[in-house]
Amino acid sequence: MTSTDINSIIDNLAEKLGVATQEVYDALLRQAEVVVWKNTILILLCLAVIALTLVFIWKVFFQEKPRKSKYRGGELVDSTLFDRYDCDEEGMFLICAAIILIVVSVVCIIAISVLAMSIVNCLANPQWWAISKIFSMI
Repeated sequence: MTSTDINSIIDNLAEKLGVATQEVYDALLRQAEVVVWKNTILILLCLAVIALTLVFIWKVFFQEKPRKSKYRGGELVDSTLFDRYDCDEEGMFLICAAIILIVVSVVCIIAISVLAMSIVNCLANPQWWAISKIFSMI
């Protein structure tokens, strides 16, 4: 596409919206800043989910706490929360919860990479971001 094609697309969009062409382009440039803030907040939420997953896995499967053993005459032994439940219903629930959290965390990692790329695009070249948005409306 040539620059005249892009200008005609912007003109057609502005005509449909009933505003000047420059206003449409300026609005898209301002929207790039909004997208940066929105994506930053989403990245922070994804990081929080990943952190909570790590804390859950650490507390359940790795952090040892002393407890009284019913098999060793009540003496204190170190065990994880998962060891206390073995493979009964609570243990299986902990395993399923950990698997679900790990899958959600992997999705969050992928989302972070996509959102970070969008932030970089919006900050580095907001004009290109605005033009790509116009192309996506065609």
